[in-house]
Amino acid sequence: MTTFRTYYTLFIMALALLMLPPMAKADDNDDLYLSTVEKADEAIAKSDWASAEKLLLEAIKLKPGNPANAMLISNLGIVRFNAGHDSLALSTLNDAVDLVPTSTTLLKNRAMILSAMNREREAFNDYTKIISLDSTLVEPRFYHAMIAMRNADLATAESDFFAMQRMAPDNRLTNIGLATFYSTTRQHEKAIPFLNKVLETDKEPEYYGARALCYIFTDRLNEASADIADALKADPTYAEIYIYRALLNQRRFRPEDAKRDAQRAIELGANPRYVKSIIVEK
Repeated sequence: MTTFRTYYTLFIMALALLMLPPMAKADDNDDLYLSTVEKADEAIAKSDWASAEKLLLEAIKLKPGNPANAMLISNLGIVRFNAGHDSLALSTLNDAVDLVPTSTTLLKNRAMILSAMNREREAFNDYTKIISLDSTLVEPRFYHAMIAMRNADLATAESDFFAMQRMAPDNRLTNIGLATFYSTTRQHEKAIPFLNKVLETDKEPEYYGARALCYIFTDRLNEASADIADALKADPTYAEIYIYRALLNQRRFRPEDAKRDAQRAIELGANPRYVKSIIVEK
C-alpha cells in the first residue's frame, strides 16, 4: 500500500515546525529526524518494507516525545501489514490509536487491518467511531455499509449509502455502494444506473459482470451479452464472468453452452459447489 506516502512527510515537517518555540531554530536532531522520515518515505515508494520499518523506528527513537510520532507509528503499522506481519501491524496501530484516539486516519488504518484479518466486528466499530467524529467522510462510511451488508444489516447499509448519495452523489464509492445494495436486495433495475456511472470511468471486468447480471435478471439479454464480451476482452481469465455467461446461455435455452461455461469457471478457480448451486443442469 503506497497511497498514504503522499501525505505524511509534509504533515510531519509542518508539525515539527509548529512544535518549535517562538524564534527557536531547528537543531541537528530535527534535521536528522526529518531526513530519516523522508528516507522512510522513499523506501515506502519502492515497497521496500524492511528498510521503511527500520527508518521509521529510527525516526521515532530520535524524538520519542514528538506528537508527529503517532502518524509515524500508524505508518509503521501499515508497513508491517504490507510485509505480511498482520498481528504485529495491529499491535502497532493500537499503539498509535492510544496516542491519538480521535484521529480518523489512525482509526481508518486500524479498521483496514482488522478487516484484512477477518475481524469485521472490530473494524465496524472503528468505522462507527470515525463516522461519529466526521460524518462527511465517504470512504469509512462505505466500508461501514459493506460490513453491515455482509452481516445482513440492510437498514444500516441503506442509511449509509443514502447518506453518501446526499453528500457525494458522483463519488465512485457511492455508485458502487448503491449498485451493490440494489443488486443484493434484488432490485436489479435500480442498480443499473449506478453501474452505468461506475463504468463511465472504471471499466473493470467485475463491473461489466455486475451490470451483465442485472441485465440477465431484467431480461435484457443482448445488453448482458455485450457486457460479458467486454469483460472477457478485459480479462479472459475472470472466472465469475463465465458463470454469468452460463446463466445467460440458460436463459437462451443453450444448456450445452451453459455447461461448458460453468466448467470453465471451475477450471479458473470458481468454487464448484457455488457454480452448481446457481447453474442448473438439464
